[in-house]
Amino acid sequence: MEEAEQDTLAPPDTIAEILSPTEIKAFDTPNDAGENITITWEAPEDPYGIIVGYEIFRSEDLGK
Repeated sequence: MEEAEQDTLAPPDTIAEILSPTEIKAFDTPNDAGENITITWEAPEDPYGIIVGYEIFRSEDLGK
């Protein structure tokens, strides 16, 4: 990577903060007998073009 390119990239911890989704909401999906959860969020602006997806985990054990 050329030196000029390196100067425009933010440090990894800053990138994580900038690219975190906001307004995250999770709720029971209506009319499915409790089978599903609907999750919505506002995607951040991605000035670096590095967001390729999010991982969502579900557990029946609170906090695990």
